Amino acid sequence: MTAIPETMRAVLLKGYGGFDQLEYREDVPVPQPEGDAVLVRIGAAGVNNTDINTRTGWYSRAISEGTTVAGTAGGFVGASPEDAGWTGAEHKFPRIQGADGCGRIVAVGSGVSPRRIGERVLIEPVIRLNRDGISQVIYFGSECNGAFAEYACVPSVNAHAISTGLSDVELASFPCAYAAAEHMLERSAVGRGDTVLVTGASGGVGSAAVQLAVRRGARVVAVASIAKAQAVEALGAALVIARDADLIGALGSESVDAVIDVVGGKQFGQLLEVLRRRGRYAVAGAISGPIVDLDLRTLYLKDLSARRLYRIRAVGVSESGRIHRARRNPPGHRPRLRARFDRRRATGIQRQRAHRQDRAAALRTRRSGRHRRRAASVPTSGAGLRMHPIVRLEEMAGERHDRAVRGMIHGLDAGNPTRECGIVFLDVLGEFVFRAGGTHDENRAGIPHRLGNVLVELMIGRRVSGVA
Repeated sequence: MTAIPETMRAVLLKGYGGFDQLEYREDVPVPQPEGDAVLVRIGAAGVNNTDINTRTGWYSRAISEGTTVAGTAGGFVGASPEDAGWTGAEHKFPRIQGADGCGRIVAVGSGVSPRRIGERVLIEPVIRLNRDGISQVIYFGSECNGAFAEYACVPSVNAHAISTGLSDVELASFPCAYAAAEHMLERSAVGRGDTVLVTGASGGVGSAAVQLAVRRGARVVAVASIAKAQAVEALGAALVIARDADLIGALGSESVDAVIDVVGGKQFGQLLEVLRRRGRYAVAGAISGPIVDLDLRTLYLKDLSARRLYRIRAVGVSESGRIHRARRNPPGHRPRLRARFDRRRATGIQRQRAHRQDRAAALRTRRSGRHRRRAASVPTSGAGLRMHPIVRLEEMAGERHDRAVRGMIHGLDAGNPTRECGIVFLDVLGEFVFRAGGTHDENRAGIPHRLGNVLVELMIGRRVSGVA
């Protein structure tokens, strides 16, 4: 291992403003890792909007315009030093910026195993601290020194070991953009079959969101400049709309399940209009402008879920370059996590015990012959009418009723665990209530909380279809 020098090269930010506020130095002291920190020799660092917005003072509440070319070059006039930091607090200068970085661990603090020395790592920029029992969140390269230097100190939990054939330059493009995009998709519960609208789709976070949403099985509608439409389509977008287009005219009202927004600005109202009822909106930027018009009636009458970005806690990169969440937990969080696990385990044991009791009761009733049977004609796909036995369950209510229904289903199908089954719930008049043949969660969603007397038909070997 190469000896660690006393000084290093770095770029320091001296204050808010233009490029003249950046100073290259070769005599900056190398930081020393303490406690649970590690020292990383930086292999590459990326530049993203967080670094630019910090330098220009754009995070200040006094700034209401978007991230313009003039503001990026010379800074924003009127930015207040008291609230221009990433956390909304006063910034301290000089500061080494650089939110995105990767490299190798060359030294560790007293609370970290020396075995970590030599690991190739990707740095997670969102740093969570617990000081005097108070949880705090700071950003790498904003509230603490970042990757625009030869060496940087970070908490051990923020330095994620990786093994990949990607170069340092390629890896340095991942942390902020891909972690932000993945967390927005997670908070918005984007899944297979969803239609997702992604704004700013040709940028770092936007292009990451397009790719990650496609990996989840979603259909992506991207908003980008026409000049970059072909490149965005190559990332997997099913449709690309010009960024200045009328979204309602192009897509129609209530046409998408989720919106992943990094733009904001004047199109914000249209983004909510194209969301379906109970749609999800997640935001991680406002390059077109942070101040927007919001009709609260749209928000509550459509029962929308608005999610702000809280970047994902941990990120890893597999050999293929795929981003995934790491499972490490900071030591300060472990007692709380253990207590939560114990509570959930106790609740799960109670539910399993109640389920076994209900299942046993249902089996005893079936074997004793005390249940009543009759024949019912149920139309099935391609088979005309077929006669099937109907099992009547006694009147039950609430969750106990739900458990009993599932217990009876499991009991009747116990001898055929590998076969598909279809279930039809009918009320005492024989009126169709619910047809199940999908996943467990889909089936539960269709069971009324109180059904009264319920008739359950179990068809072993095929799904029910054609029921009206």
